[in-house]
Amino acid sequence: MPGQYRIKRRVALLNIAAAENTIQTVDLPRGYDLESVYFHMSGGGTLSGAGSAVRAEAPMQLIKRIEIIADGKNTIASVSGTLLRHGTFNRRGQLGSLVPPAAATATAQTFSCGFVIDQQLIDGIRPKDSNLRTSGMQLLQLRITFGAYIDLFTGSPAGALSGANTLDITTSEIVELPDQDGNISRPLYVLKRTFQDIAVPATNANQEINLPVGNFLRSVTIRGEGSATAGEPSDTVVNFVTLRSGVDVRFSASWGQMVRMNQVDYQIATRPTGLAIADLMASGQLVGVKGTDAWDLTRASECKCVLDVNGYANGKVSLMTTELVQ
Repeated sequence: MPGQYRIKRRVALLNIAAAENTIQTVDLPRGYDLESVYFHMSGGGTLSGAGSAVRAEAPMQLIKRIEIIADGKNTIASVSGTLLRHGTFNRRGQLGSLVPPAAATATAQTFSCGFVIDQQLIDGIRPKDSNLRTSGMQLLQLRITFGAYIDLFTGSPAGALSGANTLDITTSEIVELPDQDGNISRPLYVLKRTFQDIAVPATNANQEINLPVGNFLRSVTIRGEGSATAGEPSDTVVNFVTLRSGVDVRFSASWGQMVRMNQVDYQIATRPTGLAIADLMASGQLVGVKGTDAWDLTRASECKCVLDVNGYANGKVSLMTTELVQ
Protein backbone atom coordinates (compact mmCIF):
# COMPACT_ATOMS: atom_id res chain seq x y z
CA MET A 1 0.00 0.00 0.00
CA PRO A 2 1.42 3.46 -0.88
CA GLY A 3 2.59 5.63 2.00
CA GLN A 4 2.98 9.34 2.55
CA TYR A 5 4.49 12.01 4.77
CA ARG A 6 3.73 15.66 5.34
CA ILE A 7 5.95 18.73 4.96
CA LYS A 8 5.09 22.10 6.55
CA ARG A 9 7.36 24.94 5.55
CA ARG A 10 7.41 28.71 5.43
CA VAL A 11 7.42 29.93 1.84
CA ALA A 12 7.31 33.72 2.38
CA LEU A 13 7.28 36.51 4.95
CA LEU A 14 5.84 39.53 3.18
CA ASN A 15 6.10 43.14 4.27
CA ILE A 16 2.67 44.67 3.67
CA ALA A 17 2.81 47.92 1.71
CA ALA A 18 0.77 50.85 3.01
CA ALA A 19 -0.74 51.74 -0.38
CA GLU A 20 -4.15 50.30 -1.20
CA ASN A 21 -4.44 47.80 -4.08
CA THR A 22 -0.80 46.80 -3.79
CA ILE A 23 -0.35 43.33 -5.30
CA GLN A 24 2.34 40.94 -4.14
CA THR A 25 3.10 37.60 -5.76
CA VAL A 26 4.63 34.53 -4.11
CA ASP A 27 5.91 31.45 -5.92
CA LEU A 28 4.51 28.39 -4.17
CA PRO A 29 6.62 25.21 -4.10
CA ARG A 30 5.97 22.59 -6.76
CA GLY A 31 6.63 18.88 -6.83
CA TYR A 32 4.41 17.56 -4.04
CA ASP A 33 0.66 17.64 -3.37
CA LEU A 34 -0.46 20.99 -1.93
CA GLU A 35 -2.71 20.37 1.05
CA SER A 36 -3.17 23.78 2.71
CA VAL A 37 -1.73 27.29 2.75
CA TYR A 38 -1.66 28.91 6.20
CA PHE A 39 -1.50 32.67 6.75
CA HIS A 40 -0.75 34.83 9.78
CA MET A 41 -1.00 38.60 9.42
CA SER A 42 0.14 41.01 12.10
CA GLY A 43 0.99 44.66 12.38
CA GLY A 44 -0.49 48.00 13.26
CA GLY A 45 -1.49 51.42 12.06
CA THR A 46 -2.14 54.94 13.23
CA LEU A 47 -5.27 56.97 12.65
CA SER A 48 -4.75 60.71 12.40
CA GLY A 49 -8.50 61.14 12.14
CA ALA A 50 -10.86 58.90 14.09
CA GLY A 51 -13.40 56.61 12.48
CA SER A 52 -16.80 55.63 13.85
CA ALA A 53 -16.12 51.99 14.79
CA VAL A 54 -13.93 48.98 14.05
CA ARG A 55 -15.43 46.83 11.31
CA ALA A 56 -16.97 43.49 12.20
CA GLU A 57 -14.25 41.40 10.55
CA ALA A 58 -11.22 43.66 10.90
CA PRO A 59 -8.41 43.14 9.99
CA MET A 60 -9.52 40.76 7.19
CA GLN A 61 -10.40 43.82 5.09
CA LEU A 62 -6.67 44.23 4.48
CA ILE A 63 -6.93 41.15 2.23
CA LYS A 64 -8.97 42.35 -0.72
CA ARG A 65 -8.31 39.23 -2.76
CA ILE A 66 -6.19 36.08 -2.60
CA GLU A 67 -5.62 34.01 -5.73
CA ILE A 68 -3.86 30.72 -6.42
CA ILE A 69 -2.95 30.52 -10.11
CA ALA A 70 -1.40 27.50 -11.81
CA ASP A 71 0.75 27.89 -14.95
CA GLY A 72 -0.23 31.53 -15.20
CA LYS A 73 -3.74 30.76 -16.46
CA ASN A 74 -5.68 28.30 -14.27
CA THR A 75 -7.25 29.99 -11.25
CA ILE A 76 -7.58 27.51 -8.39
CA ALA A 77 -8.80 30.06 -5.85
CA SER A 78 -9.98 33.66 -6.03
CA VAL A 79 -11.43 34.77 -2.70
CA SER A 80 -11.88 38.02 -0.75
CA GLY A 81 -10.55 38.25 2.79
CA THR A 82 -13.95 38.33 4.48
CA LEU A 83 -15.29 35.36 2.50
CA LEU A 84 -12.06 33.44 2.99
CA ARG A 85 -12.37 33.71 6.75
CA HIS A 86 -16.02 32.74 6.70
CA GLY A 87 -15.80 30.05 4.09
CA THR A 88 -13.32 28.07 6.15
CA PHE A 89 -15.39 27.09 9.16
CA ASN A 90 -17.68 24.68 7.33
CA ARG A 91 -14.74 22.36 6.79
CA ARG A 92 -12.50 22.94 9.80
CA GLY A 93 -15.34 23.54 12.26
CA GLN A 94 -13.80 26.75 13.53
CA LEU A 95 -12.79 30.26 12.55
CA GLY A 96 -9.20 31.42 12.53
CA SER A 97 -7.75 33.77 15.12
CA LEU A 98 -8.85 37.40 14.87
CA VAL A 99 -7.52 40.33 16.92
CA PRO A 100 -8.91 43.59 15.50
CA PRO A 101 -7.72 47.10 16.38
CA ALA A 102 -8.97 47.99 19.85
CA ALA A 103 -10.87 51.12 18.79
CA ALA A 104 -11.39 53.59 15.97
CA THR A 105 -9.75 56.42 17.89
CA ALA A 106 -6.98 58.63 16.52
CA THR A 107 -4.20 56.59 18.07
CA ALA A 108 -1.82 53.77 17.20
CA GLN A 109 -3.40 50.31 17.19
CA THR A 110 -2.20 46.76 16.60
CA PHE A 111 -3.96 43.81 14.98
CA SER A 112 -3.44 40.19 13.94
CA CYS A 113 -5.34 37.33 12.32
CA GLY A 114 -4.87 33.80 11.06
CA PHE A 115 -6.61 32.02 8.20
CA VAL A 116 -6.11 29.18 5.74
CA ILE A 117 -6.85 28.07 2.19
CA ASP A 118 -7.45 24.32 2.09
CA GLN A 119 -7.00 22.26 -1.03
CA GLN A 120 -7.73 19.14 0.98
CA LEU A 121 -11.40 18.38 1.58
CA ILE A 122 -11.19 18.78 5.34
CA ASP A 123 -14.49 17.05 6.10
CA GLY A 124 -14.13 14.37 3.44
CA ILE A 125 -13.78 10.64 4.06
CA ARG A 126 -10.29 10.85 2.52
CA PRO A 127 -9.32 14.55 2.60
CA LYS A 128 -6.23 14.15 0.41
CA ASP A 129 -8.38 13.13 -2.57
CA SER A 130 -8.63 16.83 -3.45
CA ASN A 131 -5.01 17.85 -2.81
CA LEU A 132 -3.50 19.92 -5.61
CA ARG A 133 -0.90 17.83 -7.44
CA THR A 134 1.82 20.30 -8.42
CA SER A 135 4.26 17.96 -10.15
CA GLY A 136 4.47 18.88 -13.81
CA MET A 137 3.41 22.49 -13.24
CA GLN A 138 5.74 25.13 -14.64
CA LEU A 139 4.37 27.84 -12.37
CA LEU A 140 2.26 28.01 -9.20
CA GLN A 141 1.68 31.46 -7.78
CA LEU A 142 -0.07 32.99 -4.82
CA ARG A 143 -1.25 36.53 -5.63
CA ILE A 144 -2.45 38.83 -2.85
CA THR A 145 -4.15 42.20 -3.27
CA PHE A 146 -3.94 44.32 -0.13
CA GLY A 147 -6.28 47.02 1.15
CA ALA A 148 -5.58 50.12 3.23
CA TYR A 149 -5.54 50.56 7.00
CA ILE A 150 -8.61 52.81 6.93
CA ASP A 151 -10.57 49.87 5.43
CA LEU A 152 -10.68 48.43 8.96
CA PHE A 153 -12.97 51.20 10.22
CA THR A 154 -16.37 52.67 9.51
CA GLY A 155 -16.97 56.38 9.23
CA SER A 156 -14.42 58.69 7.61
CA PRO A 157 -11.09 57.79 9.20
CA ALA A 158 -7.70 59.09 8.08
CA GLY A 159 -4.42 57.27 8.63
CA ALA A 160 -2.19 54.49 7.41
CA LEU A 161 -0.28 51.37 8.40
CA SER A 162 2.71 52.04 10.61
CA GLY A 163 5.56 49.98 11.98
CA ALA A 164 6.20 46.41 10.86
CA ASN A 165 3.28 44.80 9.04
CA THR A 166 3.85 41.25 7.85
CA LEU A 167 2.05 38.31 6.28
CA ASP A 168 3.62 34.96 7.18
CA ILE A 169 2.82 32.18 4.69
CA THR A 170 3.34 28.45 5.31
CA THR A 171 2.39 25.51 3.11
CA SER A 172 1.37 22.02 4.12
CA GLU A 173 2.27 19.45 1.48
CA ILE A 174 1.86 15.70 1.17
CA VAL A 175 4.70 13.62 -0.26
CA GLU A 176 3.27 10.42 -1.73
CA LEU A 177 5.46 7.32 -1.56
CA PRO A 178 5.21 4.48 -4.09
CA ASP A 179 4.16 0.98 -3.11
CA GLN A 180 6.15 -2.13 -4.02
CA ASP A 181 4.78 -1.96 -7.58
CA GLY A 182 5.71 1.70 -8.01
CA ASN A 183 2.13 3.00 -7.72
CA ILE A 184 1.20 6.12 -5.75
CA SER A 185 -2.12 7.51 -4.59
CA ARG A 186 -3.62 10.08 -6.92
CA PRO A 187 -6.06 12.90 -6.15
CA LEU A 188 -9.53 12.45 -7.62
CA TYR A 189 -10.39 16.12 -8.05
CA VAL A 190 -9.27 19.67 -7.29
CA LEU A 191 -11.10 22.20 -5.12
CA LYS A 192 -11.80 25.48 -6.89
CA ARG A 193 -13.15 28.65 -5.24
CA THR A 194 -14.36 31.83 -6.90
CA PHE A 195 -16.31 34.81 -5.61
CA GLN A 196 -18.45 37.66 -6.88
CA ASP A 197 -20.09 40.76 -5.41
CA ILE A 198 -23.64 41.77 -6.37
CA ALA A 199 -25.20 45.12 -5.44
CA VAL A 200 -28.76 44.89 -4.09
CA PRO A 201 -30.00 48.49 -3.79
CA ALA A 202 -33.65 47.49 -4.33
CA THR A 203 -35.92 44.80 -2.90
CA ASN A 204 -36.18 41.87 -5.29
CA ALA A 205 -37.92 38.55 -4.69
CA ASN A 206 -36.19 37.01 -7.69
CA GLN A 207 -32.56 38.23 -7.75
CA GLU A 208 -30.79 35.83 -10.13
CA ILE A 209 -27.03 35.33 -9.94
CA ASN A 210 -25.24 33.14 -12.47
CA LEU A 211 -23.00 30.44 -11.00
CA PRO A 212 -20.17 28.64 -12.80
CA VAL A 213 -20.96 25.36 -14.57
CA GLY A 214 -18.84 22.57 -16.01
CA ASN A 215 -17.74 21.05 -12.69
CA PHE A 216 -19.26 19.58 -9.52
CA LEU A 217 -20.76 22.16 -7.14
CA ARG A 218 -20.16 21.62 -3.43
CA SER A 219 -21.48 24.82 -1.84
CA VAL A 220 -22.33 28.49 -2.17
CA THR A 221 -21.24 30.72 0.71
CA ILE A 222 -23.40 33.85 0.97
CA ARG A 223 -22.61 37.03 2.90
CA GLY A 224 -25.06 39.91 3.09
CA GLU A 225 -24.26 43.58 3.69
CA GLY A 226 -27.23 45.82 4.32
CA SER A 227 -26.93 47.79 7.52
CA ALA A 228 -26.96 51.57 7.68
CA THR A 229 -23.16 51.40 7.60
CA ALA A 230 -21.66 50.46 4.23
CA GLY A 231 -19.66 47.25 4.20
CA GLU A 232 -20.97 45.84 7.49
CA PRO A 233 -22.57 42.37 7.51
CA SER A 234 -26.28 41.94 8.12
CA ASP A 235 -28.79 39.09 8.44
CA THR A 236 -31.62 41.25 7.08
CA VAL A 237 -30.52 41.29 3.41
CA VAL A 238 -31.37 37.75 2.23
CA ASN A 239 -34.75 36.18 2.97
CA PHE A 240 -34.67 33.03 0.85
CA VAL A 241 -32.11 31.09 -1.22
CA THR A 242 -32.64 28.72 -4.14
CA LEU A 243 -30.04 26.90 -6.24
CA ARG A 244 -31.37 25.66 -9.57
CA SER A 245 -30.37 24.61 -13.04
CA GLY A 246 -33.43 24.82 -15.25
CA VAL A 247 -36.14 22.85 -13.46
CA ASP A 248 -33.57 20.99 -11.34
CA VAL A 249 -33.76 22.61 -7.88
CA ARG A 250 -31.09 21.29 -5.51
CA PHE A 251 -31.41 23.72 -2.62
CA SER A 252 -34.29 25.79 -1.30
CA ALA A 253 -34.41 27.30 2.19
CA SER A 254 -35.09 30.47 4.13
CA TRP A 255 -32.11 32.41 5.48
CA GLY A 256 -32.99 31.53 9.06
CA GLN A 257 -33.24 27.84 8.21
CA MET A 258 -29.87 27.92 6.41
CA VAL A 259 -28.30 29.40 9.54
CA ARG A 260 -29.78 26.64 11.68
CA MET A 261 -28.69 23.90 9.26
CA ASN A 262 -25.14 25.29 9.27
CA GLN A 263 -25.03 25.22 13.06
CA VAL A 264 -25.96 21.54 13.26
CA ASP A 265 -24.08 20.38 10.14
CA TYR A 266 -20.81 22.01 11.16
CA GLN A 267 -21.22 21.80 14.95
CA ILE A 268 -20.12 25.40 15.42
CA ALA A 269 -21.43 27.58 18.21
CA THR A 270 -20.52 31.02 16.88
CA ARG A 271 -21.64 32.07 13.41
CA PRO A 272 -20.45 35.35 11.87
CA THR A 273 -23.27 37.82 11.30
CA GLY A 274 -24.60 37.95 7.75
CA LEU A 275 -23.23 34.56 6.72
CA ALA A 276 -24.86 31.31 5.65
CA ILE A 277 -23.77 28.43 3.42
CA ALA A 278 -25.89 26.44 0.99
CA ASP A 279 -23.94 23.19 1.29
CA LEU A 280 -24.98 20.30 -0.94
CA MET A 281 -22.60 17.79 0.65
CA ALA A 282 -22.78 18.37 4.41
CA SER A 283 -25.48 16.49 6.31
CA GLY A 284 -24.12 16.35 9.83
CA GLN A 285 -22.49 12.94 9.45
CA LEU A 286 -19.38 12.15 11.46
CA VAL A 287 -17.77 9.87 8.87
CA GLY A 288 -17.14 12.62 6.33
CA VAL A 289 -18.71 13.94 3.16
CA LYS A 290 -18.43 12.16 -0.18
CA GLY A 291 -17.49 13.75 -3.48
CA THR A 292 -20.35 11.87 -5.15
CA ASP A 293 -22.80 14.05 -3.20
CA ALA A 294 -21.71 17.19 -5.07
CA TRP A 295 -24.02 18.53 -7.77
CA ASP A 296 -22.88 17.33 -11.20
CA LEU A 297 -22.93 20.41 -13.45
CA THR A 298 -20.46 19.06 -15.99
CA ARG A 299 -23.14 19.01 -18.70
CA ALA A 300 -25.27 21.91 -17.47
CA SER A 301 -25.76 24.97 -19.65
CA GLU A 302 -26.59 27.26 -16.73
CA CYS A 303 -26.91 27.32 -12.95
CA LYS A 304 -28.38 30.13 -10.88
CA CYS A 305 -28.54 31.23 -7.28
CA VAL A 306 -31.92 32.89 -6.87
CA LEU A 307 -32.26 35.20 -3.87
CA ASP A 308 -35.18 36.95 -2.24
CA VAL A 309 -33.46 40.11 -1.01
CA ASN A 310 -34.31 43.31 0.84
CA GLY A 311 -32.81 46.36 -0.82
CA TYR A 312 -30.56 48.84 0.98
CA ALA A 313 -28.70 51.90 -0.20
CA ASN A 314 -25.48 50.11 0.75
CA GLY A 315 -26.84 46.64 0.07
CA LYS A 316 -24.52 43.97 -1.29
CA VAL A 317 -24.40 40.19 -1.49
CA SER A 318 -21.06 38.37 -1.81
CA LEU A 319 -20.98 34.77 -3.01
CA MET A 320 -18.20 32.20 -2.95
CA THR A 321 -18.71 28.99 -4.92
CA THR A 322 -16.74 25.86 -4.04
CA GLU A 323 -16.41 23.37 -6.89
CA LEU A 324 -14.84 19.95 -7.36
CA VAL A 325 -12.93 19.79 -10.66
CA GLN A 326 -12.10 16.38 -12.08
